[in-house]
Amino acid sequence: MKKRLWAVLIALTLSMTTFMTACQMSTNFNGNTDPVEPTVIGGPTSSDPDAPVSGAVDVTEKSSEPGEQPESKPWTPAIIDDDPDKSIGDDVIDDSARYVYDNATVSFTAANGGYSTSGSGALYNLTATRNDSLIVSTTESSPFGYGTFSATFKPVADADIGIVFGLDSTSNYFWEGRGINYYFFFLGRDGKNAFLGETKNGEWYTCTYKAFTFNTIEEFNLKVVLRGTKICCYVNDELVFGYRDANVLKGTRWGVRSGAANVTFSNIFVTNDYLY
Repeated sequence: MKKRLWAVLIALTLSMTTFMTACQMSTNFNGNTDPVEPTVIGGPTSSDPDAPVSGAVDVTEKSSEPGEQPESKPWTPAIIDDDPDKSIGDDVIDDSARYVYDNATVSFTAANGGYSTSGSGALYNLTATRNDSLIVSTTESSPFGYGTFSATFKPVADADIGIVFGLDSTSNYFWEGRGINYYFFFLGRDGKNAFLGETKNGEWYTCTYKAFTFNTIEEFNLKVVLRGTKICCYVNDELVFGYRDANVLKGTRWGVRSGAANVTFSNIFVTNDYLY
């Protein structure tokens, strides 16, 4: 009896072993008896491991030749057109000369009021020492006919303060008046507006303005980008407004103007580059 039970147990064991071996083999849909590899969802759909995943977005930059990057144009404000307009009246300017001015190439004079210098930067700080000071570059010492000009200052209550450019004059000492022409980009005495004005042969004109609230605690950087007949004005690198002057002023002197004393202009920077 015991021998029969052992025979049955051995037979059952052999049957189970055969069944387990069979389960380890899987027949795929092609009748292939090789083990089936798992499907990787989202993996390559070809034998090329670098092939893009089906449905994935290819963000690789394309170029016409190996090593080339796509050409990108620098951003420009809407007022700066894609056309090659660089005309001033009937003349055509040449903006090929490159420059970044420093203390060795710039000299200033007080056309009105007074000033002092300080600092050790590429261009000295200029401080208005009297009310209604106009501090400008000397004739032809550092012409600014195109490019970018900026300066930083802290506003003072009840005073127009800013930067001047496009200046030409028939006098050594002046504020406004006959024979005097320049643009004045400034923060107004009301503390609520930024202006671009123009004094032209004794007449004052407001070219354009925009509401811009400021305080007398912080410093503000004013910047103009001048290209042909087009002027872009910025405060703290934010475009405030653009202006196109069909009769643009042709002077190349530049400087700072303050209705109040003890105003210091720092970070003065002038270059031929159009830094929009």
